[in-house]
Amino acid sequence: MAEAVGAVIVIGEDVDAFGGPIMSSIERTAGFTDVVSTSDWKLPQTSLVLISSYGTQFEFIGLVHRSAPVATGKRRVRVSDLEPFDQPVGVDEILRRIPERFRRPFEDAINSGSAVPPATWAHVLDALIAIRPDLHPVVERLRRLATPKRVSGEAQAVIAQERDAVNLALRASGFDPARLVDVDPDVDGTAPFLTGLREASITEDQAIGHDAGVFGSGWRMLDRYQVGTAVFEQEGTRLTVMNVNRTKVEHTLGVDLLYYHHQYRSYVLVQYKSMRKKGKVLGYRPGGKSYEREMERMRRFMREHPPTPSAAERHSYRLHPGLFYLKLCSSIVLEPHSTKMIGGMYLPLDYWDVLLESGEVQGPRGGRIVTFENAGRYLTNSHFVDLLQAGWIGSRLEHTEAVTQLVNTAVDGDRSLIVAANMPTGRPRPAVRRRKGR
Repeated sequence: MAEAVGAVIVIGEDVDAFGGPIMSSIERTAGFTDVVSTSDWKLPQTSLVLISSYGTQFEFIGLVHRSAPVATGKRRVRVSDLEPFDQPVGVDEILRRIPERFRRPFEDAINSGSAVPPATWAHVLDALIAIRPDLHPVVERLRRLATPKRVSGEAQAVIAQERDAVNLALRASGFDPARLVDVDPDVDGTAPFLTGLREASITEDQAIGHDAGVFGSGWRMLDRYQVGTAVFEQEGTRLTVMNVNRTKVEHTLGVDLLYYHHQYRSYVLVQYKSMRKKGKVLGYRPGGKSYEREMERMRRFMREHPPTPSAAERHSYRLHPGLFYLKLCSSIVLEPHSTKMIGGMYLPLDYWDVLLESGEVQGPRGGRIVTFENAGRYLTNSHFVDLLQAGWIGSRLEHTEAVTQLVNTAVDGDRSLIVAANMPTGRPRPAVRRRKGR
């Protein structure tokens, strides 16, 4: 087993008084942020952490992630995946169970709220599990999260894009993307990203079926090929996210996001494309049978269901009523503990067609390459999230048969589809729940 590394944070708040800023954050997101001394926190990017209210007992165990420095000698850390103890574990109970020479380093870490030396931390975890055997699976899960498996090749790109699509849906729906770090790294390149979300005890079939109804009778195809589903809730909003894939991750050719916003009755489909560097030029080179099939499916749908002109009703008004967008990703790296989105540019399908016909993207040998420099203009992550969240973009798709055809179009191909429905709910309760894929 890898050498254990961990830390202690004393929050200085009564865990039963949920009005404090840290306890309120823990209640909402199972985590919080803090600023620590860099001299006291010589830890890897992600480590286990014990949380104490006032330094006499521990009430939580979770993960702590290093972030960027915020001042000289200071660094921000983010705590996530906190698991509450049914009954607090006293510091004295742990001290009695660890060898005498490791007690002082542990007491020093508690007094300063800092990293615990590796050998000491290993004894602390052993003592904790001896006192509370029910915590053994929790500790093992956190250890796996702190040391995720490495995924390489095309599978890495697919999982990273699936993760980015869920990130985009969360942000567009007003959710904290920190929920993304709550993923079990058993995903090893043969399973979709959503299947790594933590297990939950609540069955969501009824809510999932209701929300998926916005995709017409295409729901039957979504349900048939779904491989993972998660439901997020907060402040009267429910986001149902489903991963639909007819093929294995290692054979998947790319990722699409189909997003529905109930308030604006807006549908948007984002198709992910990977930019590649050749020499000193980073760009996306359109072409190939798969690309031509995907473009033809989208263009045929738009011919059969042209965008509805913006209506006088305020929620129906759009700056751009188109349905399809391409996201050209500049660098695809799978970062399990990051909430950052993949960098790149978003281009509406109709602008994409204009761009390709303009001659501006012609390469020196006659091929076509789209770069940040010759694209002319594009939407960034922040631009796109803001427009999607406010309903300024997206198609209304008035008829259910059009929605069904859209789903069939999206599923018909060797691509991973992330389907997200932003719906209202009458139960303002923060949560994330998962249903296993089939």
